Amino acid sequence: MVTCPKLWREAEHQLVDANGQTGVVVHRDGHAMAFMTMAASKKGIHKSMWVFNPDKIAAFLDSRSRHTAALRR
Repeated sequence: MVTCPKLWREAEHQLVDANGQTGVVVHRDGHAMAFMTMAASKKGIHKSMWVFNPDKIAAFLDSRSRHTAALRR
């Protein structure tokens, strides 16, 4: 197993819906620093997909907040 203490130390993890699948946003010091989803089946994990680009993570979170706000109307 590979560990990445810089990424996980004192990080908070938020489960999110991403295109109908479950994903995880990793926050540290109040900032979203990573987003991850995976493709899996009963046979195991086939692919894990990570986003570390702050602009892409911000766009994803912004689209979620707009969607949530629209649902509340």
